[in-house]
Amino acid sequence: MRIGMDATPIFRPLGGIGYYILNVLKYLARIDHKNEYILYNAVSSTNRAQVPFQHCGNFQIVNIWRPALRWRMRQDRIDIFHGLNYRLPGRGLHGSIVTIYDLSVARFPQLFRKAIGRRRDFVKSKRVAQTADRVITISRHSAMDITDLYDVPKERIAVIYCGIGDEFFSETDQALIKKVRRQYGLENREYILFIGGPDPRKNVVTLLKAYSTLSEIHLRTDLVLVGSMQRRSEEIYKVIRENGLEHNVMMVGDITQGALRVLYSQAAVFVFPSLYEGFGMPVLEAMACGAPVIASNTTSIPEVAGDAAVLIKPTDVEVLANSIKCILKYPETSEVMKSKGFVRAKLFSWETAARKTLEVYQDVYKQGYKAKC
Repeated sequence: MRIGMDATPIFRPLGGIGYYILNVLKYLARIDHKNEYILYNAVSSTNRAQVPFQHCGNFQIVNIWRPALRWRMRQDRIDIFHGLNYRLPGRGLHGSIVTIYDLSVARFPQLFRKAIGRRRDFVKSKRVAQTADRVITISRHSAMDITDLYDVPKERIAVIYCGIGDEFFSETDQALIKKVRRQYGLENREYILFIGGPDPRKNVVTLLKAYSTLSEIHLRTDLVLVGSMQRRSEEIYKVIRENGLEHNVMMVGDITQGALRVLYSQAAVFVFPSLYEGFGMPVLEAMACGAPVIASNTTSIPEVAGDAAVLIKPTDVEVLANSIKCILKYPETSEVMKSKGFVRAKLFSWETAARKTLEVYQDVYKQGYKAKC
């Protein structure tokens, strides 16, 4: 097969979607030496350094002006085309596949700006999902949303979970740990960790309110927020000021992967009270690094967390506060959760994700080939 992909997200600074695509492609390059992969890149400024498989014999990178992509696909005689980011700019000779990660905009439109543009995006994505021969998504919950909101039959949806990368493990390098702790002023401080920035969907305000009620722990336990707070953070700063938390809440912004691994590994507890997730990668990353986890009992998060996390209603401030207090108070509970987390994280593999993706390609190709005969 000649498999074409709009792989543009991996040539930009990596976000969640780019990270997913890059890891699936990395393992496809390891397990599949038979099929050809043409990766179309529609951005003028590219970061090829982060594409480790670019020199594999069956992988080719093609820089393309996006409006010319459909024409180029025909010239390349693509058998299967995979739209990796909600869009399907073309179709292969034997079929097409689109990946839809979540439907957060449709479920929580009030949390997003530019409502008219978001509505237009929803309509386009729905049309794409109904047109594609197969839809790939990253959780059973997202699959249910796609069936419910896009009217796509469940038999045309393939659920392929994310994996956990080798870069996430319990950090034991004491020099690195000391350096990161010193960098963020945590040398002698216990801390609660949150990752997600100011996106209202990530629900950090509820965490701040819960932390503010735990005045008895403020002398020894800080709250560390990872993610840029440059935009849409007015309410966050307001809650911090109103509760006198200026000296207890540390905003570290966007950080390196090494520093993130240290913060996960050293956290007294990782809290992820998100209102909606297509998957919830931070939950898996925290578990792989040995942090006890408190997370929402909603959307896809229970699929990822299993019984290895404390799951709470994400809008219940009191329950969240009590859950944090319990883990901080009882070290034996924390240790049990860490052990369960390590086991849980090992169930999610990027190689498995790549193999299941390849199975989808083969299945769509066979169906498309038979239809033409």
